[in-house]
Amino acid sequence: MKKQCAFTLIELLTVILIIAILVGLLIPVSLTVMESARRTTCINNQHQLLAGILLYAGSHDGSLPSCGWDGGNAPIQSDTGQPGWLYSNGPVPQPAAGEKPPLDPKYYTSGSIWPYVRDAQIYFCPLDRPSADQLSERNQKLSSYCMNGAVNFYSSTLVSARLSRFPGNAICLWEQDEGSNGFWFNDSSNQPDEAISKRHKGGAIVGCFDGHVEWMTWDQYMAERDLKPGRFWCNPDSATGD
Repeated sequence: MKKQCAFTLIELLTVILIIAILVGLLIPVSLTVMESARRTTCINNQHQLLAGILLYAGSHDGSLPSCGWDGGNAPIQSDTGQPGWLYSNGPVPQPAAGEKPPLDPKYYTSGSIWPYVRDAQIYFCPLDRPSADQLSERNQKLSSYCMNGAVNFYSSTLVSARLSRFPGNAICLWEQDEGSNGFWFNDSSNQPDEAISKRHKGGAIVGCFDGHVEWMTWDQYMAERDLKPGRFWCNPDSATGD
């Protein structure tokens, strides 16, 4: 008779325990790698958007594209006649019902930086995944990113400042707080006290006027937000930046 070999209960439980320990060790590493890849994508997105903004300024005698201040559902009027960086002087383009990002390029062609970027994929952070209901609460459904309203002096006139009037490390773009029931997504720009996201391990990616991009934690944002003038509050027509 052949001798049959089999695991004992103790051996089986030991193997299961070892597998569970290995899975427990690998999951955090896997999540860290995935977050790193998504953060890299978001950083690359803002690099390309900033490149479009800087190229626009270079083609318009140093004037930055309008930030799209206070668009809402009303037409956006600009004293200079220029469209906003994300969409034109008119109602905010509305994607078809149920359409989720990444969106069709046709929604971006009216934006002033589109001729310099021509890539619809770069307007959304890969971690910004609004549900259909969350997306419906946003008036601005075209991007995860907003421009600092300081570009237009936090003013509804929408006359843009020149790039040369901003410190290089002042913040031009950031990721809005996606947990705000759409409030921060009313248009394509914000004030610094309209919060940043926490989706990148408790922080967000921000882009600066000199073209560089960095990760900023929530605590760093809170400290910067209160500085007037500062990297966020950088209205060049105000001594206090607001």
